[in-house]
Amino acid sequence: MQTQNSIIKAIKGWIESVVIGENFCPFARQPFVDDAIQYHVCESGEMTDVVESIIGACRSLDTNQQIQTSLVIVANGLDAFDDYLDCLDLAQAMLSHTHYEGVYQLASFHPKYVFDGTEPNAPENYTNRSPYPCFHILREDQLAEQIALFPNVERIPERNIERAITRGADYFKNKLKRSRDEKS
Repeated sequence: MQTQNSIIKAIKGWIESVVIGENFCPFARQPFVDDAIQYHVCESGEMTDVVESIIGACRSLDTNQQIQTSLVIVANGLDAFDDYLDCLDLAQAMLSHTHYEGVYQLASFHPKYVFDGTEPNAPENYTNRSPYPCFHILREDQLAEQIALFPNVERIPERNIERAITRGADYFKNKLKRSRDEKS
């Protein structure tokens, strides 16, 4: 049975194993180790409910400076990647409407993530694949500080793609499966 705790455990396992373990995001380790990531599980897959959860997470970040970043995880729904992208567009519009544009930035992760111009089974898609549909809310000011300190930040996506291709799709498919299986 899926519980909020088991869903969060799966996401944490994925962050530790893939995002940090494969060094896809060199900025992820410290907030993870410091327990400065807030996890919100949205039980509904309805786009309006998901967007409300994202805005609620932004408001929570407004009031808690100890939290560096937030993840809104969709427990049920948005299984189709196109539906997820539609929700992402709606969330981006709502960030602008609520004056959060420029304050927070959304990064997107989905179990079936596919970059434009790639085949669905291409290994590079695994750089943005997660156990559940997930919206990562980043503080833009902190992100700008981290980017300024990181050499060759523009090479991160290129390096991630190279690593994913080297490891192969099956390697990452198994890591995602383990993240979901070990959640209980």
